[in-house]
Amino acid sequence: MKIVSVLFLGLFLSLASFSALAKNIVVTIAPLASAIKPLLSSSDKLTVLLGNNQSAHHFSLKPSQLLAINRADLVISIGLGIDDWATKAIKNSKAQHIVFSSLEGMLIREVTTGSHNDQHHNDFDPHLWLDLSNIQIFVKKMTKILSVPNKQQWLNRLAKTDKIITNKLAKYKNTPFIVQHAGFQYFEKKHSLNNLGSIQTNDAGAGLQKIVKLRKRIEKQNVRCIFKSPHGSKKQITALIAELKHKVRVVEINAMGDKNLDTVQVMEQLMANYKQCLDD
Repeated sequence: MKIVSVLFLGLFLSLASFSALAKNIVVTIAPLASAIKPLLSSSDKLTVLLGNNQSAHHFSLKPSQLLAINRADLVISIGLGIDDWATKAIKNSKAQHIVFSSLEGMLIREVTTGSHNDQHHNDFDPHLWLDLSNIQIFVKKMTKILSVPNKQQWLNRLAKTDKIITNKLAKYKNTPFIVQHAGFQYFEKKHSLNNLGSIQTNDAGAGLQKIVKLRKRIEKQNVRCIFKSPHGSKKQITALIAELKHKVRVVEINAMGDKNLDTVQVMEQLMANYKQCLDD
């Protein structure tokens, strides 16, 4: 009985010390950092492995990043193949590991036609952070792990932002558009937007047959908006819209967000990008 009490006390003190002391946290990609930034104190250290201008499809860890993982108290990844480049290093570390996509209640969608599931080695779309309901599940989980006095304030901001985006984008639900990168279905389906298809099917881009098919769709549906991805080919879009009878806007959007912004700021920016492209 005494031994059990001592063990329980040790576990309690261990958990308490993790909550009370400064935490060394490593996340694989920017959306995870954006979601937990408001939960951290000024003494906590947050490291983002994938930079703002880097592609998750062609990334390998640097020695300094391997060291950061080894020194971390907590490592958070997305899963579903998008950050497989960190899997081995995380397994070899002693850090507590949270997988975003494995949390109970997460909405996980299958890849859409023309998406790039071959790059992620499964049939599920890994960009699930673009649905704020999933972010809220993640934040609630993190508040159980970290000592967070203002958790409800952050959760309320996320819920309010979700409703605001739905209301502000409601007028565009019938406005057709095309995306270069098929990574935005969580955002688009959440807010009932009218995506007619994607250009890219893999890193090699789209073949002539795909370009011809999309061009016919653009002409028939009077599509006036194409969303470009940060790492996508400009020539690809130029070829698609060359000599059309109507003008087509091209606006860049980034599914990976910005590690310097919190989730609300990232989503507001994404909403503004959609409005900019879809406005008459």
